[in-house]
Amino acid sequence: MPSYAEIANDVLRLMESVGEQAPGVVLHDYLSKLQQYSGRDTILYATNWITDEAHTSNEALITNGDLYGFMRMMRDLKTKKLDLILHSPGGSVESTEAIVSYIRAKFKNVRIIIPYAAMSAAAMLACSSNCLVMGKHSSIGPTDPQFIIPTRTGMHIMSAQFLISEFQEAQSVSEKHPGRLGAWLPLLGQYPPGLIQKCISSQKLSVELVQKWLARYMFENESAAVKKSKKISEIMSSSKKYHSHGRRISREECKRIGLKVTDLEDEQEFQDLVLSVFHAANTMFQYTPVNKIIMNHLGNTVVETLPTPR
Repeated sequence: MPSYAEIANDVLRLMESVGEQAPGVVLHDYLSKLQQYSGRDTILYATNWITDEAHTSNEALITNGDLYGFMRMMRDLKTKKLDLILHSPGGSVESTEAIVSYIRAKFKNVRIIIPYAAMSAAAMLACSSNCLVMGKHSSIGPTDPQFIIPTRTGMHIMSAQFLISEFQEAQSVSEKHPGRLGAWLPLLGQYPPGLIQKCISSQKLSVELVQKWLARYMFENESAAVKKSKKISEIMSSSKKYHSHGRRISREECKRIGLKVTDLEDEQEFQDLVLSVFHAANTMFQYTPVNKIIMNHLGNTVVETLPTPR
């Protein structure tokens, strides 16, 4: 398997003749080789979110626009089997739901390959597969909803469950000791009206979608599909279990909680091709302004770039 450095050197040499198109040419080549090996339609969805500056960028998140990207990717695909290579920090739950519905309207069997990490809503997307493929280094993340809240000290990302628990604690204190409510008012006054109901609704949606997808696809035709799916969806959305939304759920933990996972290392050539695709995608992030890429093995491509600083 070529290393990241070797693939980057190939891209740099090719850039001398074709310029910024070189990373895309190399990436398409590896995607095509992967499809030829597997015999399954193949799509890459990857964003540049590993560096700190990209991690917090809205351009790295799953959005409504990504549905258009998947529509472009799937237009010329012919089979009922899909390999989706997924590398994402997550994003909109509603956009993820739309993407899953669109993919599942076409493909009977979906295998989602995680070469590095799929977090938050991307982990929810992973749960819409028939099977996950993960390496020993791969991970998914908790699915508990998060909210960006404006406060007096700036914008903060907070867990829906944390906010619900905080309001419940304030309610309990005010009922038992009404005189202490004043201490809570400055804190609670920062939050917009309706926030707690929105937290409760988002939490329910996250659990319900994961449960539905697992039962319908990963555990299809299993007698205990509903029970198993409910248990897994509740575990994955539990902020009390994982304590941090950025916590990594390893391949072994995925297996322990009941997800169907195939080891990437089971087939050496397949592993080499998957990681080469991942490395090639990262060269595109390194050498071009591209911040998100959706590409299929036919070379159909949709990219998004970071906005140019003013």
